[in-house]
Formats: sequence, structure tokens, C-alpha cells
Amino acid sequence: MAKVIDRKSLDKIASSVGGLLAVGLLVAGGLMSWAYGFTNDQVKTQLSAQKIFLPAAGTGGLTSLPAADQAIVAKYAGEQVVNGRQAEVFADHYIAVHLRGIGKGMT
Repeated sequence: MAKVIDRKSLDKIASSVGGLLAVGLLVAGGLMSWAYGFTNDQVKTQLSAQKIFLPAAGTGGLTSLPAADQAIVAKYAGEQVVNGRQAEVFADHYIAVHLRGIGKGMT
């Protein structure tokens, strides 16, 4: 015959599991928060050291882009690339456009 667990023991087990889960989630949340800050700092440090700037408003570097890309790059016109979003815009809407122009769309 199967052994029956009394209510008091079951409550202790459930409370212990819940407490361990809460502690584990708090630790995981703290580590993820630290990793987020560390990663953002590393990206900013690396990009800042490269001293990459998006073309300034009204310059040939910006006005030579197709209208759709020009509108996206214009949001950051003249700014130094220091975060992931700016790097994505620079790569996808500035460098890629010029590479397609050089390679006649063969890139």
C-alpha cells in the first residue's frame, strides 16, 4: 500500500520548493541585470574607440543614399556610433548601400 503524506509535510515541501525557486529567480535576475550592463558598456567602449560617425545632415554622404535609407540614417546624422542600434543603421543603411553600389548589387 502507498504511503500517505500528511498535510503538514506536504506544506513544508511546497514552501521549501517555492522558497528555493524564489531565491533562484532573484539570483538569475541579478546576474542578467549585471550582464546587460556589462554588455552595453563593452559595446559602447568598443564602438567609441573606433570613432565612427554617421554622415552629417545635408552632406553628400547622406544625400546620395536612396530615400528610404536616407530617412533612417538621418535620425542619427552627424552622431558618433556608440550603441547597437546606431551600428545596425550604419551597417545596414549606409555601408550596405555603398557596397551594393560598388558591386552593382552583387554583394
